[in-house]
Amino acid sequence: MAKFKYKVLREFIHVQQYFDGFALDWRELPQRFFRLLHGSLGQRLNIQASELSAHAGTQLSEVRARYAIYGGGSSVTLFADRIAFDFPGITGGDLPLIYDIMGAVHDGFPEAFPELRFGRVEVQDLCHFDLGSQQQVGAFFARFAFQPVSDAFANDPSQIVFGPKFRAASEDGRFRCDVFVEQSALSSTAVFGSLASTLAAVEGSKPFLEKAQFIQTLTQRCLSGLDLEMDNATP
Repeated sequence: MAKFKYKVLREFIHVQQYFDGFALDWRELPQRFFRLLHGSLGQRLNIQASELSAHAGTQLSEVRARYAIYGGGSSVTLFADRIAFDFPGITGGDLPLIYDIMGAVHDGFPEAFPELRFGRVEVQDLCHFDLGSQQQVGAFFARFAFQPVSDAFANDPSQIVFGPKFRAASEDGRFRCDVFVEQSALSSTAVFGSLASTLAAVEGSKPFLEKAQFIQTLTQRCLSGLDLEMDNATP
């Protein structure tokens, strides 16, 4: 079957690296977190004081220390039970810097916080895939039509859009991936995909690069299963 070639219009990546347990003595953690950021990223990103913030909260689940990258929406946030990386509205050209940021913080964390061990990882990738035309979008969704639903509206003509949704989970419990695709609200020539992946806690001690490569492979397997393929043609 022919693949549906796509180009990424817009992407949102949200990564949460959970701890095996959580930090009880919060008061000193923001300063240590800021030192980690400054030592691993300060020279490259020219971190400013205004980009670093801490929120005490009244519950342990509310406390956080945050680095707003270049003062924008992208951020690295330390919570009592996890580190969160948020990168909204990115393009393919942003990925090398994003990987550098996550890798530097992730791999420098064990030395800065030896009392906290990494556990499971959760990754949410939301992406608008441009298929090039409305006809291609229609052809993509047509493959998932469910005739009984169409028959139910036979006497009342309606526009019905079907879409794929599935879960892939390893038998040994190492990973799980939940996927669904629907029409894009951003462009009539695009589809919107949500891929939520989880790596079990047993993967926690691995370096960032190994985790990232595994998630990339898992994502590509999911997209390939939907006959979606990156369009690498030169414009």
